[in-house]
Amino acid sequence: MIKFFRKIRQNLLTENKTGEYFKYAIGEIVLVVIGILIALQINNWNQNQGIKKQLKNYRVSLLSEINKDFKEIERIDSLNLSHTSQINEYFSLYNSNTMELDALLSKKKSTNPITQNFQSNLYSIDELITSGNISFFKQKEKLAIITLKKQIELYTYYEKEFVSTTENHLDKYDDTDDMAFQDGLTKTQNKHIKKLSSDIDSDYFRHFNNALTSYLQYYEYQDYIYSKRIKPELTNLKNMLLENNE
Repeated sequence: MIKFFRKIRQNLLTENKTGEYFKYAIGEIVLVVIGILIALQINNWNQNQGIKKQLKNYRVSLLSEINKDFKEIERIDSLNLSHTSQINEYFSLYNSNTMELDALLSKKKSTNPITQNFQSNLYSIDELITSGNISFFKQKEKLAIITLKKQIELYTYYEKEFVSTTENHLDKYDDTDDMAFQDGLTKTQNKHIKKLSSDIDSDYFRHFNNALTSYLQYYEYQDYIYSKRIKPELTNLKNMLLENNE
């Protein structure tokens, strides 16, 4: 093609058609510029298609991770309800006017609440922020993603504070318990602990009750943060992603 155009220019110069030569040269330049512009448009189109494909993949990943977070919250809620029921049954017996000490000790032994830490599955958010690919999303989506991330980070911080408080109460209770006897490692219970465990007004019960109360506060905090903070943000982002992923 280049040889063809070069031959035309040479013929025009040979035939002394300078005016025609310049017109042809200008036309050739225009054609080259148009070709470059078309190539740029094609390149931009290809890039946009690549971004759209990446964006779709990100939305699919985020939707999958959001659904996993909903299931994780449901799992923890279910466990917390079970533990809350155990604790309330213990306190109901503790406050009963007809309470028998052996029955209370048995209920106390079977009341074993635990803390369930929420671990978000939204790993794609960190990748989006680190890579800068969060810029692919619409402004409202970006805001929803960042807001959700901040809510989870804030929750994680305060969760650690609650767990630390609960552990402090448990440590105080452990100091008033005969763990070796409880685990069957010794045949007889420590006399001092035995005396404390026979008095519901002793530190033995007070520290245990404080620990249970701390668990209840932790569960209430989780319920609040899930229902008022995290779940609404998860739902908001999920709806946006579904709407824009059509």
